[in-house]
Amino acid sequence: MRPANRNNLRAEMTKERIRETFRLMILEMDYNNITITELATRVGIHRKTFYLHYECIDSLFLELEDTIIERANTMMVKGMEQFDTINFETAKHYLITLIETDSLLYKRLFFNESYQIICSHIYDRIIQLMTPHIKQNLSLAEEEAIIVTNFIITGYFEVIRNCQKNYMSISEEKLNRMLLSLINTGIRNI
Repeated sequence: MRPANRNNLRAEMTKERIRETFRLMILEMDYNNITITELATRVGIHRKTFYLHYECIDSLFLELEDTIIERANTMMVKGMEQFDTINFETAKHYLITLIETDSLLYKRLFFNESYQIICSHIYDRIIQLMTPHIKQNLSLAEEEAIIVTNFIITGYFEVIRNCQKNYMSISEEKLNRMLLSLINTGIRNI
């Protein structure tokens, strides 16, 4: 193996260790407690090595957001190929499927108060992703589609967040029926 290839492989392995350690830190720490020093120590690298790969901790969060949005987009494209449209049920299904790809991480990001800023960024990006499909499916104007999509996304996550926060034991089936009913009632009243 050439030295350049070996260096590239080593750099990619280090970057992957940084990402995985970062994920583990999210699972156990609040947003403001994650530092480059702690991350570098856990990975077993020097802070300067971290900076070879990332500008700051927020760069890791942005990369994570990009990964989430890429997964959401892939699911939506696949769904559009299967169903040729996105309705409320399929939109909800995509959100549930997205969370299930790494449920511990996503539940922490979406439902822990300290990650609210990250959650807001992801909401905004998912809304941008879904709005054109909602607009087309419901024959809405752009502004109306943004409101409806925002209602679906934030409503879904708020209901789930409140259930978790208050340790409610509502079955997933009942929760899904409630969410769908709330969404449909809200949309009919526009």
